Amino acid sequence: MDDTPVALDSYEAMAERYAEAVRTKPYNAHLERPALRALLPEVRGFRILDAGCGAGINLPWLLEQGAREVVGVDVSPRMLALARQEAPSPQVALHVADLGRPLDFLVDASFDGVFSSLVVHYIRDQAALFAEFARLLRPGGFFVFSTHHPYADHQWHGGSYFETRLVTDEWRMAGEPMTVSYYRRPLSAVTGALAGAGFVIDRLTEALPTPEFQRLDPEGYARQMEKPSFLCVRATCCESEPPH
Repeated sequence: MDDTPVALDSYEAMAERYAEAVRTKPYNAHLERPALRALLPEVRGFRILDAGCGAGINLPWLLEQGAREVVGVDVSPRMLALARQEAPSPQVALHVADLGRPLDFLVDASFDGVFSSLVVHYIRDQAALFAEFARLLRPGGFFVFSTHHPYADHQWHGGSYFETRLVTDEWRMAGEPMTVSYYRRPLSAVTGALAGAGFVIDRLTEALPTPEFQRLDPEGYARQMEKPSFLCVRATCCESEPPH
C-alpha cells in the first residue's frame, strides 16, 4: 500500500504559485482565513503548533497575537522553505513532518494550542491525528482548525454523504491545472473523531464571505451566501482521559 501523503506531490509542484495565490484569493483571504482567525482565543505567552503551516502565512500573524513561540510542521519541503522566508523569527521553529504519522519529536503536553488551516481533510485517519494533537496539548489547551464543509464536498462529488473516501479535484494555479486529492467525510466523522480524542467543541462556524469578498467577486459572494465551503471549529482538550 502506498503511504505517500495524498497531497504531497501536488503541493511540491505548485508551492510558489499556491503561496502567492492564497495571499489575495477571495476564498482564502476573505472567507476561510478571517473565519478561522476569529476563533483564536487569547494566545499571549502561549506556545502554538501550526499544524500543516504550508508557506507560513499564519506564522507571523500568530506571533502578532502574542504567541511566545510557534512551531510549524508541514509535509512539503518546498512549502516549508517558503515558510522560512515568511517567518524568519527566532520565535518560529519549522519541521518537515507528515501529520499522518505520530509527531514523535514533539513532547507530550508541550503546547497551549494547535492551529490548523485547511489541512485535516488530507489525513486518512483523522481520529489518530486528533488523538496526537490531544497528546501534545496541555489540559485545557485549544484546537482551532478549518476544513472543507462536508455539505460542499458532497455537493461536488456526490455519492453517499456518510461515506469517507478519497476524492480528487482539479485546481487552476496561475492558469495551469493541478490535481489535488483529499478525504471527504460526513460531519459526524469529524465530530466523532474530536470526541474520541477527548476534545469538547466550543464553537463550530460555517465561514461567511466578508464585504471585501463581495467587492472582488460578486458572483462568488452570492454563491457563498447560499452554500458553505468551509467549516471552522474551536475545541478544548479535556483535563480527564479521553473516553474509550
